[in-house]
Amino acid sequence: MRYIGIDVSKNELVVAYLDEQNKYRLVSFENTTTGIEKLIKTLQLETDHCILEATGTYSYLLTYHLYTRQYRLSVVNPARIKHFANLMLSVTKTDAKDAKLIALFGQRMQPELYQLPKQSLLELKHKRSLYRQLKKQYVALVNTQHAYDQSPYVDKNTQTILQQCIQNLEKQLKKLKEEMIGVVEAEYERLLKKVTSVAGIGKQVGAALIEVTCGPPALAGIRLDLPISLRLRNLPVLLVYVLPCINQVKV
Repeated sequence: MRYIGIDVSKNELVVAYLDEQNKYRLVSFENTTTGIEKLIKTLQLETDHCILEATGTYSYLLTYHLYTRQYRLSVVNPARIKHFANLMLSVTKTDAKDAKLIALFGQRMQPELYQLPKQSLLELKHKRSLYRQLKKQYVALVNTQHAYDQSPYVDKNTQTILQQCIQNLEKQLKKLKEEMIGVVEAEYERLLKKVTSVAGIGKQVGAALIEVTCGPPALAGIRLDLPISLRLRNLPVLLVYVLPCINQVKV
């Protein structure tokens, strides 16, 4: 098995692997559809295992093409790579060094194969990402409105446009919120009921948790409806899947 380490950035894919002389070779490709096609042409379907860090948007296209063409693929939490680097006493931070480190991680740790999320989960991710961006714009415009309220004079046309923008964003935010809850209720009804059984977690936060954690089977198995004393058996699962996501759940 040949382990291919791929360091993903916005514009570039740095690939590292061991050659016949047991020395690392480095090749760079553009992080575009054309660049990914060139990368795939250098791979061997039967013997290559690609490993890359979960970098969100920048790695979506690459993981999709590798997975749908049935290449062995592992998408690893960057924290695992960082911990492995500390164990290997690797402190230098460059794209080439990272690619080699990822390849070595694959060889030593042999991570589990990646499963592409359901289309509904990707749809939920896109909706929540847009929701958060629109919410920022909404808050900024409301703050501007408050500032205008303290002014002795405000241009009427400016005020009208501002109010129209706020009202339009309110409608779009409400629509996206309803659509997100609709997707979760349709695809993850049982999981949503478990998550929202915790006091203080409503459907919107529950949908965000499911999206951030990719709705893993381990999360679905948590007995959130049990008393806290009995829920302690699920503490490792909560620590692994839920707590690292709390800071990302911004609704």
